[in-house]
Amino acid sequence: MFIRLTVILAAITLVPSLSFSQLRPDSFQKYDSTENYIRDSLALRQKLVPVIDIGTGKLPLKIFIIGDSFIASGEFAGYFAKEIAGALGRGGDALLTIHKKFPSRLTAQKHAVKSQGHSVSGFQLLTGASAEAITVFPIDGTDARIRIDSSGPGGIFVSFSKPLSGFYIATSENVPEIAVAGIILRYAGRGVVTSYFGSESASIRTYNNQMGHIFKLLASYLPDVLVINLGVNDCAGPNFNKNYADAELKYFLKNIRNAIPQAALLFISPPGFHMKRKEGFVTSPGVNIFRDRLDLLAAKEGFAWWDMKAVMGGENSMAEWVKAGLAISDHIHLSTHGMSLIAKLLSGAIIDLYRKDD
Repeated sequence: MFIRLTVILAAITLVPSLSFSQLRPDSFQKYDSTENYIRDSLALRQKLVPVIDIGTGKLPLKIFIIGDSFIASGEFAGYFAKEIAGALGRGGDALLTIHKKFPSRLTAQKHAVKSQGHSVSGFQLLTGASAEAITVFPIDGTDARIRIDSSGPGGIFVSFSKPLSGFYIATSENVPEIAVAGIILRYAGRGVVTSYFGSESASIRTYNNQMGHIFKLLASYLPDVLVINLGVNDCAGPNFNKNYADAELKYFLKNIRNAIPQAALLFISPPGFHMKRKEGFVTSPGVNIFRDRLDLLAAKEGFAWWDMKAVMGGENSMAEWVKAGLAISDHIHLSTHGMSLIAKLLSGAIIDLYRKDD
């Protein structure tokens, strides 16, 4: 008798989307639309453009976001995923063990993966096991053929001859269990799959020294685009300077390139946050240092970046965002409204890049 563990597929958990009317009336003047574009964008655009061709049958574009507390809650990632999928199509869903959306181990017990509102045309199982270690069959008895496309870096890639509403997956006979990091479901048609990881108070140095498991996850997920939201906690540190930024960024890029050499990288530079001093809030001088280093390294290292401080309005913009209800009173973190707006702006800049004429 099989014990069934059912994984119900739903959209990425999203905070209900905000309409502009929910923000304070003057909030729309608190950002600079002329700065809302992707800098050094060639490599990123080369990843985005293939989404245009809906007849290629290729895998969906996979985006992964890493960062600090701004990403950790999943709130910003949820807003971003909704915006980008609304424009480019929802190509699937990532059910990762780090989000407790998929078991960390598969056994001989059948696990049912069901889709709500989408037909599944295949999946990528994030595992180091070989293709012979799993068995897959339709959940409703459909006579679809199940084909193992490949296995190796990135896990096991499987396609169905007919779109399915769901399927069972288990280990093969004589295989007791296998470790997995999750599963990425592919829907019929092209589009985007987005997932994320964030850690409270994380810095670039934290990722370099303590986040080896995330680089391993990225090597399994194999994102086409990695969005990186780090730097605030580096800039706020007492030892932050140009040399610190150069050393940590270069080491971070080395770690990323070793894990996912094929990915296009998009850095989000820190906002113009404030630090509290005896005389009150003062703008962090580290942000401009960090932006300058990104600007200098981008062309040399081949990554894109988005200038959040400039988009927010430049110098002293954080105070205006606090007044508008888009950032909270610590002058560092954005409010729910602010995260929603930043997600709209960033996704808009990416979509504009995707639609840009040659």
